[in-house]
Amino acid sequence: MQLKIFLWNANGLAQHTEEVKNYIQHRQVDIMLISETHFTPRSYFKTSNYAIYDTEHPDGTAHGGTAILIKSCIKHYLHGHYNLEHLEATSITVEDWVGPLTIAAIDCPPKHTIKAEQFQHFYTSLGHRFLAGGDYNAKYTHWGSQLITPRGRELLKALQKDNLMYVSTGEPTYWPSHKRKVRDLLDFSITKGIPMHSIQVVAGFDLSSDHSPVLLTMHTRVTPQNRPPTLTSKTVDWVTFQTYINENLTLQVPLKTDWDIEDYVHHLIKFVQQAAWFSTTPP
Repeated sequence: MQLKIFLWNANGLAQHTEEVKNYIQHRQVDIMLISETHFTPRSYFKTSNYAIYDTEHPDGTAHGGTAILIKSCIKHYLHGHYNLEHLEATSITVEDWVGPLTIAAIDCPPKHTIKAEQFQHFYTSLGHRFLAGGDYNAKYTHWGSQLITPRGRELLKALQKDNLMYVSTGEPTYWPSHKRKVRDLLDFSITKGIPMHSIQVVAGFDLSSDHSPVLLTMHTRVTPQNRPPTLTSKTVDWVTFQTYINENLTLQVPLKTDWDIEDYVHHLIKFVQQAAWFSTTPP
């Protein structure tokens, strides 16, 4: 089974709402890691068949921020929010055939200095097996950037100290409109406890932002979310249900012993089931 994970810097998710909704449905995205949502406490995003988790910038204004979209049919839970000026992240945990796997969307604003120890502190919070993808704003030729920046050096130190791996396309993901800025690779993933041969990564160019999306295909089998059994559906005629109950339910029953009560409860459950089935039109 393949798990499709997309990471993308939206540079403001609200202005791309319909585009993202169409994209994830058309491309059958399992999990989408979004940087720079620019969400505030008043922001709202919802789409069918997906759950969303987000982390706003610490100052509550419309910049920075991260979010994760995940298919509702995948069993998961919120791992946590990492909400600091220099690094914002939203993380969830899913179960696959190996065990718990934490997946995080991150955003590192370019104006802050980040040391290797700060990267290590964040990765420690994700556990023993994780994938953390997003806009690191950390350039180093190891993962395909054209330049080497101080933050890139610090990130590489953290990877080497903790035996972490990077997953990158090796191609530019940032396409600035300003003539003084150059295109470069800023969006990639850091992993731990995941075999490199189980991940494939390719660049994408079909979303409108100054960053292009990155697709990771992970060869694993995640645990599905089991739907709880339901007695009714959207096609129930509730007027018919009520009429059936009123016309057929017998309430004048002597309940003198424990056996009388147990028998009548069993009868009542079967009766409600029959009423529901009688009132439901097959889809």
